[in-house]
Amino acid sequence: MPTSPAALMIGRLAFDAVRALPPAAAVLGVALGLGATNHGGVAGVAGILALSAVLAVAWNGIFYLAALRTLNPAVIQGLQPIFMPVVMFSTFWVPTSFMPAWYEEIASRNPFTPLIDAGRSVLSGAPDWGSIRVSLVVLAILGAGTYLVATRRFASMVRAN
Repeated sequence: MPTSPAALMIGRLAFDAVRALPPAAAVLGVALGLGATNHGGVAGVAGILALSAVLAVAWNGIFYLAALRTLNPAVIQGLQPIFMPVVMFSTFWVPTSFMPAWYEEIASRNPFTPLIDAGRSVLSGAPDWGSIRVSLVVLAILGAGTYLVATRRFASMVRAN
């Protein structure tokens, strides 16, 4: 095909971003239906959906990189559990005020804690721009690091064929 490997990867990125929106919207809809508050209005909903899409794109880079490095489709399933410690040791389930000191220390260093805090602030109607910036930088570093290596690997595989 005359399409460049980078263009194919960008297409995958766009697909991952769009694919994340329906489940994120469904979870948000259920949460709001069960009484969660959204003082951010339409901008809050848009912010949560945007953060969800960016997270999906950045996180999926790990799977693309692993699959292209190993050429083993099973590696993707094997990597699924790595999300649990990231979520468990963040402020996803419990606010820091209820955490023991050791747990709070880990959560404060977890790069996904600012993302969770950013999402909460967007829905509260008072966006925490510091958390939003930190979370976008973390996701940009994760995405750029994984996709640059994955795209190079993919391009070398295409050239070899």
